[in-house]
Amino acid sequence: MIKKVLKSLLLLPAVLLSAGLGSAAAAQDAGQTAVSAPAGTYLSDAELRDKLLGGWIGQMAGVTWGAPTEFRWRGEIIPAEDFPAWQPKMINDGLRQDDLYVEIPFLDAMKENGAMCPPEKMAEKFRDSTFGLWHANRQGRENLQNGIPYPESGHYKNNPHADDIDWQIECDFLGQMYPGLVGQAALRAFEVGHIMNYGDGVYGGVFISAMHAAAYTAGSIEEIVRAGIDAVPEGTLFRTLVEEVFAGWKEGKSWEEVWQSLQDKWGEADKCPGEDMAGPGNIDAKLNSGYVLIGLLWGGGDMDETIIISCRCGQDSDCNPSSAASILGNFLGASAIDEKFTRELDRDGEKFAHTDYTFNDAVELNYGLLTEVLSKNGAVREGDGWRLPPQKETGPVPFEQWTE
Repeated sequence: MIKKVLKSLLLLPAVLLSAGLGSAAAAQDAGQTAVSAPAGTYLSDAELRDKLLGGWIGQMAGVTWGAPTEFRWRGEIIPAEDFPAWQPKMINDGLRQDDLYVEIPFLDAMKENGAMCPPEKMAEKFRDSTFGLWHANRQGRENLQNGIPYPESGHYKNNPHADDIDWQIECDFLGQMYPGLVGQAALRAFEVGHIMNYGDGVYGGVFISAMHAAAYTAGSIEEIVRAGIDAVPEGTLFRTLVEEVFAGWKEGKSWEEVWQSLQDKWGEADKCPGEDMAGPGNIDAKLNSGYVLIGLLWGGGDMDETIIISCRCGQDSDCNPSSAASILGNFLGASAIDEKFTRELDRDGEKFAHTDYTFNDAVELNYGLLTEVLSKNGAVREGDGWRLPPQKETGPVPFEQWTE
């Protein structure tokens, strides 16, 4: 069934996708509703580059600042006095983090086969990688190597880590390729995420990718967050959790109060079979996405606060601030990020672990794919920039839930 759904989505013509996930009729067929959105936005090349670069810098900063705390605090808030101090030289540790280097094979597949290439091509590059992997990524790659093809490689019947955080932490490159095209980003993330995940695990990537796409044109953090939440189907556990976080923020609760509510209700909701997740450990995508959301909402648009709050929520406390800071960086742009996060950055020397790509190489490839996505989704080249097509705000991607 999942194969048929993904194939049908892939076959939607580009002219339909340029209006979101499709026309109103197509949205209705997928169980969605479509609402007219304002006319297209103009983004200059300089703006696009600045925002894309901001996303990559944020991702590097978040993962490296939080790295010393990863899974050291499980089911408890990291005390403020135990939070590490930022050192500018930390930034280059991101070149050796799986949040970053796992993105490279997917980018490489698109470089060879085009930005809209079938996910099977991306799965092949992922299958042939040799770097260290864990949880859903590791099981998904082993499945591919053992002849279990995409999308069955991510299905919970073959991958008991299907609800884990993996696609969520490595989808940033994809969301950043869809400036203002939230519906397309969500749909593409749903499609590709089945290489290693299913259900809530896939929705982690849908959630993050939709927020990246929205960050290019949004006027506020709240607008970005709503785009991410609305991309996930109602009735899923994932949507229920992130709606609870958003509601707590709207009600004026402290982030610690909302964290405690999540811990009480969702702290042990984790199907991961790994021994390292025994006891209070939780690598489930929805809970950790809740921590990303807490950082974005209570961080108030400040990079330091966004990283610190998301990290202090604990659990996967390097990946979560990485996602939050990447989305915020995408929103703010590199030019608005404090130079303490950039002055030591090795842009064109050391390569991402196990790859042939420097930081600049990856960003430049990502930018080239971004322009290809724009041209194939109805954006019009105007002067030194792009006029986005009139958008339609669509409902969520298809519903699926691992309930066994």
